[in-house]
Amino acid sequence: MSTTSLPTSGSPAPPTTGGTTLRPFKAPPKSKSDWLTPAILTAKTITAAAEWAPFPYIKGVSGTVLSLLETVATVKNREDLGELCNSTTEIITILHDQIKAHGNTAAVKFKGLCEELESYLEAVILAIRNMQDQSKGFRGRVKEFLKSSSLTEEIAGYQTQIQGLMAIVETNFKVNEIHAIVTAPSFAVVKAVQNINNCPPPSRIFQGRQAILDKMHQFFATDSGNQHIYVLYGLGGAGKTQIALKFIEQSSFSNVFLVDTSKVETIDTGLKGIAVSKSVGNSAQDALMWLQSSDDKWLLFFDNSDDPKINLNDFLPRCNHGNIIITSRNPELRSYGAHTLVSDMDEADATTLLLRRANKESSEENLKLATTVLR
Repeated sequence: MSTTSLPTSGSPAPPTTGGTTLRPFKAPPKSKSDWLTPAILTAKTITAAAEWAPFPYIKGVSGTVLSLLETVATVKNREDLGELCNSTTEIITILHDQIKAHGNTAAVKFKGLCEELESYLEAVILAIRNMQDQSKGFRGRVKEFLKSSSLTEEIAGYQTQIQGLMAIVETNFKVNEIHAIVTAPSFAVVKAVQNINNCPPPSRIFQGRQAILDKMHQFFATDSGNQHIYVLYGLGGAGKTQIALKFIEQSSFSNVFLVDTSKVETIDTGLKGIAVSKSVGNSAQDALMWLQSSDDKWLLFFDNSDDPKINLNDFLPRCNHGNIIITSRNPELRSYGAHTLVSDMDEADATTLLLRRANKESSEENLKLATTVLR
């Protein structure tokens, strides 16, 4: 009997952070009551609301959860999938509430998590559909699938990540509130926000790209007396953002600021956030002035700079110091500085990544199978 295995992340217990505790994730009672309809209605409402938000990854993960629920709705013996349905619905509800409350501050934080969770749930949906295609013993296969794939632990891992990100968002929001109340920033406030890094971590299963990372480390380590700008460009989904996040994780900049540059509005919001977090004002111009005058080893991460109508020069600090990473689908941005084309992974890295996602050992047999799948 074949089963589908998915990546695991251990089995952490959802923590309590910042006075906020996740509501308990309980599987519905094993009865014939229609517990799925309310979950589908909730997912549809959140997905519809996400249509109007300038964050495609929120729409993506909400739509994938809705697709999961609708797939489960076609299953006759679906009680064993109840906890999964409840948990994923709860996750997008929390995401929706956080972004509604904190806007871009929350959305940028949750970007990487949303993209990773969406990819993971797509694999779960495919596994359920594959099991449905087999004529007998569906419920037994579901039980075996849930056990072998460590699905509960994986979803718990995402819940834990959400809790951690929620704590960061809440902390940033409180700092903003303090700044709005205090007209002259006190030493205590300045000290509390002295070092900032608002980037999410890279994917837990990040693999390869070592040549690009080495090139970036060498470039930013060079003391040229000028501002360092590095452009990662390539097709959507090639891994540009993840490479940048991995580089940032491996580096030691004093302050790191992630700015969503997909729209002028999100750029303005991101720069305002820098000014507020450093207690130097509340406008984009205040942020640029601080960056221009600060001798800190700061890094600006301009992510999703895809719109050719946006002139990034309008938002770059005018100085001979500082570090900037730009990710874009637009090859014209190569003119801004050093650059690398991010294309498909090589076969060795792709094979290793596939096995890690499937939670399989790198045995000779598995390597051959993974190579066959990739080809």
